Amino acid sequence: EAKSARGRTAWQFCLLLKSRGVLAKPTHVNIVRFAPPLVITEEDLLRAVRIIGECLTDLDLVRLLVCSPFSCSSTTSRATLRASAGTPTT
Repeated sequence: EAKSARGRTAWQFCLLLKSRGVLAKPTHVNIVRFAPPLVITEEDLLRAVRIIGECLTDLDLVRLLVCSPFSCSSTTSRATLRASAGTPTT
């Protein structure tokens, strides 16, 4: 699995996006695919762009462990993802 210079993956980025309400698909190991609705308001588009920017910044701040397509490898990483999204952790 290809990672960035800081050890982050497209999958981790997509999990962070999902936790904030933006769905994306990691493809070809290190590429993220966005597929917005065919009909989208400018407000929704700007919100998505803002969230993408925040997630790019936050990806370097959050301690993310290796995640599979089905779950993160530990409760700690799931709690970290939830905490970064501003939701209560368990």
